[in-house]
Amino acid sequence: MNLADNNTTSQEAIREAGGIPPLVALLGAGAESEAAEYAAGALRNLAYNNATNKESIREAGGIPPLVALLDAGAESEAAEYVVQALEDLACDNATNGQAILGVLPSTMPVVLGNEERFVAKLQAVASSRLEAAETGSDVDALERAIERGQAVRLAADVLQRASARVADINSETARKAKRESLGLGHMAPPNEFFCPITFEVMRDPVVASDGNSYERVAIEAVLRSGNSLSPLSREPLASALFPNRNLRQRIVAHEGEVLDFASQAAEVVAGRAVAEVLGEQSEGGGRKRAAELAAGEAGSSAGDAAGGRPKRSRR
Repeated sequence: MNLADNNTTSQEAIREAGGIPPLVALLGAGAESEAAEYAAGALRNLAYNNATNKESIREAGGIPPLVALLDAGAESEAAEYVVQALEDLACDNATNGQAILGVLPSTMPVVLGNEERFVAKLQAVASSRLEAAETGSDVDALERAIERGQAVRLAADVLQRASARVADINSETARKAKRESLGLGHMAPPNEFFCPITFEVMRDPVVASDGNSYERVAIEAVLRSGNSLSPLSREPLASALFPNRNLRQRIVAHEGEVLDFASQAAEVVAGRAVAEVLGEQSEGGGRKRAAELAAGEAGSSAGDAAGGRPKRSRR
């Protein structure tokens, strides 16, 4: 286990000799097994400050069985080695961080309760994933990101904001379906309603220091990125954002007006169609009645003619 401890030459030699997959296989022996405990420790030493080995351990399928060993509890030495291994795997490796987050149980393992540094890393990964999902319109991806955020105990206000975004997407989907059902799918909203980052109609427009309006979650992501330049003017952005309530009200009002107008138009068209059908039925019924009356009169006339002809008497 200690052969690779802070020894780059040994780390490389073990990897090149194919030593990582067998160590990953030993993790399956379970937390009560010394083999799994030593394998977790060895993988921790192999991952320490070695970017290539971090990739190799993930590619060998090492992350899921390592996470599974966390259930052994805080008293388990295997779990202690696992925490160290996972922390080293996630250090400066976003892909590994996402992989670890993806297989964590919904309830955070007790062993992580005192691992503030590692949990903070996982929270940063979960927050980044949540922010990316919020800027899109994929409800499934956003709900998965919320669930992962709950697993690592992200702040309640962050999760509530994401849940509100899910409601917004669902509402927009319903409105879009209604527009299409009314034949308005081709009608695009005014350009000013679109965020220049997401290219979607804004739900929570804010004004940045460059004077332009953006979707809140999108411009906040820009400000957090460390490259806080305006997406439009490329000037440095201040951190302050101001809600554009006027624009928000106009977006909501426009949507309502379009749907109301379309609904009224649909009702008029439907009313005319019903009237035409009733008119045709009435006209057809009138023609049928007239034909019946005419037929009756013709029959009566024929009868009168036959009954009224005088008979010749025989002499």
